[in-house]
Amino acid sequence: MNPPSTFDIKGIAKFIFLHTIVVLALVGPATWAVSQFFYGYLQIAQSTNPHAIFWFITLLACGETLAFSPIMMIPTSATMRKLQRAQEQLERMADTDAMTGLLNRRGLEKAADALFDVAERRGETVAALIFDVDRFKRVNDLYGHDFGDETLRVLAAMLTQRFPVVGRWGGEEFLALIAVGCAEAAEAAEALRAEFAAREITLAGEALRCTLSVGVAAAVEPFYLAPLVSRADTALYAAKAGGRDRVVVAQAAADSPALAAA
Repeated sequence: MNPPSTFDIKGIAKFIFLHTIVVLALVGPATWAVSQFFYGYLQIAQSTNPHAIFWFITLLACGETLAFSPIMMIPTSATMRKLQRAQEQLERMADTDAMTGLLNRRGLEKAADALFDVAERRGETVAALIFDVDRFKRVNDLYGHDFGDETLRVLAAMLTQRFPVVGRWGGEEFLALIAVGCAEAAEAAEALRAEFAAREITLAGEALRCTLSVGVAAAVEPFYLAPLVSRADTALYAAKAGGRDRVVVAQAAADSPALAAA
């Protein structure tokens, strides 16, 4: 690249001045000081090298490209972070039941995969517990849907305190997963059933006690959520048929590895 032999000194000086003002507005007083330093250097260098201004402007343009690239990327990076946070929020919303704040079925399936991976590495048993509010339609019909929603929220809060993985499986049914055997899972279910039955739920001056039916099943490796939940659901129906307000455990024979994967 050959520099020109003549220069418009006034035009170049005007360019440098305007350039300094623009840079000052963008990056602040530090750049002003640097620009003044180079401008002073330029005046000295021009007296000994006629091409000093040309090379100065060329280097200045190259330096700006490097210096301003990170600055120009700041809004893009901030925007990307906002988009990432928005995406994460959407993911959480997609996995969460809006009314109770628990995981929904989609979120439960993801959480189950993570729990199964850990249990498989440790050689643990995983139990599934399905909780169903007895005569929930009657609660909605007599007391209104607001009272029904409050009943589900109370149950959701109690389940969260006792189980590591819990979510709303559908309607008034809640699914909990825990890495224990059937006996321990049944004990935990019975404790929560009794506590819920004794809990008085109040809303807008109305008070009511509800009961739970619970189905429990357990499996060992290999783990499959669908058959495990199906056996717990069968136990839940047995609890309903047996008079409600009770815990029923799936048949022990069904907890063998072969049938667990069926």
